[in-house]
Amino acid sequence: MENGHIQRAQLLMEQDRYGLAEVELRQILTHDPEDGHALALLALCRLNLGDIQQAEEFAKQAIGAAPDWALTYYVRAVVFADQVKLDDATRQVKRAIELAPTDPDYHGFLASIYVALNRSEDGIDTARI
Repeated sequence: MENGHIQRAQLLMEQDRYGLAEVELRQILTHDPEDGHALALLALCRLNLGDIQQAEEFAKQAIGAAPDWALTYYVRAVVFADQVKLDDATRQVKRAIELAPTDPDYHGFLASIYVALNRSEDGIDTARI
């Protein structure tokens, strides 16, 4: 059941229908409040709906629920980056890379943070990985 809700939520998020995606994710959390995937996606929904405080809280909960899953750290990095807390975002995405070193999205995101920090050489080096 949860897998279907996750798939629907992801599809709705791809369509920028974050409110409806949130409904699907909250269904999962009703049955399993510690579902790290649902919490991470809910953080992104809240971020895109302009609720940074809840986005931060859900991202933090996602890491607590799934501390060995790279996606949770990546989501927290995205939330930090949205607030221009780039040092915090850098730490979080580096943790995601430690857990999933071959994920190109994480490396690309870190490269974009380095560029925003005027560390273009680091950004270029990171993008090459």
